[in-house]
Amino acid sequence: MQTKILTDLDMLSLIFLPLMQWDDKKMRRKDLALKTIEMAQKIPDVEKRKICLASAVGLARKYLDENELNELLEVFEMFAEIADMIVEKMEKKVEKEAEERGEKNAMFTIAKNLIRRNRPIDEIMEDTNLSREEIENIIEEHKIIFE
Repeated sequence: MQTKILTDLDMLSLIFLPLMQWDDKKMRRKDLALKTIEMAQKIPDVEKRKICLASAVGLARKYLDENELNELLEVFEMFAEIADMIVEKMEKKVEKEAEERGEKNAMFTIAKNLIRRNRPIDEIMEDTNLSREEIENIIEEHKIIFE
């Protein structure tokens, strides 16, 4: 699926969506403002997303009454909380992957040292938790002659 670039005109249309005249009077400005925030949350470009969200909320203050604005802000906060949870989860995943890579790199270093000391592959596998294939790759990559 090809991603479409969000133009400045698209952003303006999104921001001013709740202020536009609609033939269908079933959609109230509050509902359109909520829809605007929902759509803006899906913008992949972080800076454009921030601009649209800030502008939409800023304009909503001019045309929504206090109760409607509070409802809108609750939805906005909910999206922000969800985004924060997603970011936090991704950060933990990245940290875990980095830690695992670090441990794996340490095991490769230990394996290289054991290979240089002519330790048997089975012993290296046991000491490092690396597979036979990984150890054989180390030997091949570093052209270490293993007897």
